[in-house]
Amino acid sequence: MKSELEALTVLDDRDLDAMAREKAVHYLEHKASQTSIERLVQALEDESFGVRWAAAEALSKIGEAALPALLNALINKADHHWLREGAYHVLYCNSSPRVQEEATQLRQALVGPAADLTVPVEAFLLLGALQGARP
Repeated sequence: MKSELEALTVLDDRDLDAMAREKAVHYLEHKASQTSIERLVQALEDESFGVRWAAAEALSKIGEAALPALLNALINKADHHWLREGAYHVLYCNSSPRVQEEATQLRQALVGPAADLTVPVEAFLLLGALQGARP
């Protein structure tokens, strides 16, 4: 990959094999622009398990900067099982100790009963807490 645009184009091309798309995810992990982060969150719902896993790993390494996009997705699409699975991985393996600590309730909601109902509430509360903590 030579650019963020190329990586985004490859990731969006579902006719390409999963390995090429996973490489695009790894490239985007190191760019971490808002556009890349939002596309990586979308990739948590991809048909390919490898792409979903790579996206979750990338977002967990990006850390706290990935949270607003992830939390907004959970608020709006909590009924998407693959999104919830990926979000759990992102939060559990997050490179930010603060995220690991503050996301405990959301992680529990992601694997608890009625996750599609409880996750949006917990995601909203965490998003508010993170935004309130900013100067």
